[in-house]
Amino acid sequence: MFPATIQGGYLGVSLFFLLSGYLLAYSSLNDWKKGTYRLRTYYTKRFKRIYIPLVIMVFATLGAYHFLLPASLDGIRPEILSIFLGYNNWWQIGQDADYFTRLANASPFTHLWFLGIEIQYIVIWPFLFFIYRKLSTFLSRKVALVFLLFIGLAASILMPYLYDMDHDAITRLYYGTDTRIYALLLGAFLGARRAGIAYKQIVSKSSNYISSVVFLFLIGLSIWGFISLGGQEPFVYQGGMFLYTILFLFLVWITEHPAYSVAALLDSAPIKWIGKRCYEIFWWQYTVLFLGQQLHGEALFGSGLWYNVCVAIVILLLSIWTHTLTDKIVHIHHCTWQDCIEKFVLLFLLGLLE
Repeated sequence: MFPATIQGGYLGVSLFFLLSGYLLAYSSLNDWKKGTYRLRTYYTKRFKRIYIPLVIMVFATLGAYHFLLPASLDGIRPEILSIFLGYNNWWQIGQDADYFTRLANASPFTHLWFLGIEIQYIVIWPFLFFIYRKLSTFLSRKVALVFLLFIGLAASILMPYLYDMDHDAITRLYYGTDTRIYALLLGAFLGARRAGIAYKQIVSKSSNYISSVVFLFLIGLSIWGFISLGGQEPFVYQGGMFLYTILFLFLVWITEHPAYSVAALLDSAPIKWIGKRCYEIFWWQYTVLFLGQQLHGEALFGSGLWYNVCVAIVILLLSIWTHTLTDKIVHIHHCTWQDCIEKFVLLFLLGLLE
């Protein structure tokens, strides 16, 4: 919403990748320990989590844009195909689409480049997890963790190396799966490590105090980066993005400890409510911002403040709607036939409202 002021907001995607890798490894290991890890179950869960809200968002957006901004849909079919098949980041590289001129682009789906990397990683994770399990079984858990850490650190070298080879390849570096996967792998290392640790429920006051001070310091560095680091600065691709990923890794490391005060704060009801809807919020934020920009919404409101408030409300309402609809679709197979009829009627009415 404020690209000129918060010019380093793109760094949040590195945190998003880190968390995705963390949660994928953590949940896979927990399922493996319980004896419930199955490839079919693994892919089914990810399909439900990603594709159901994605389909709702994409087709609702296409319908709205058809009436409000039809010119933006010209030639959009290849892009839609790339989104659903999980290679949108490479499609955008092929289009030489500069992310940092995104509001000047002709598509409401520019932000979905990250989903291509996410889907590609979800596909290959079972293979990496298989190697992790074998190393853990035949050698040791420490060796398996070092394996994840090593490939994550090794992958992080690729971005600065390619940047030194070609300073104009920012689009390729920013969107590339090979240049961004290190954040997911480092997250996997941290998540696998967490799955094997039983933290103490009580910590000393000094330890709690130190963790809070370090947390605030890291948050301060994060805010500085969000405000100061433009996406086309050489430092970002010569190691800056990697350093911020390491910073985020330590942030997660602190907040994953249940006995620390910062963990309790982030486990509060409002934060958890937002967290459960984070995917949907990210799905909708750019499509709404893009539409408002193309329709000159700020001029219509006559006030940037009220325009941004309205945009935020619309994004939040659409996110709640998508999350609610997704939840009902996901759980529809658990109901009796009478309940199913009621839910189908509800979905139909929600569709009419949409």
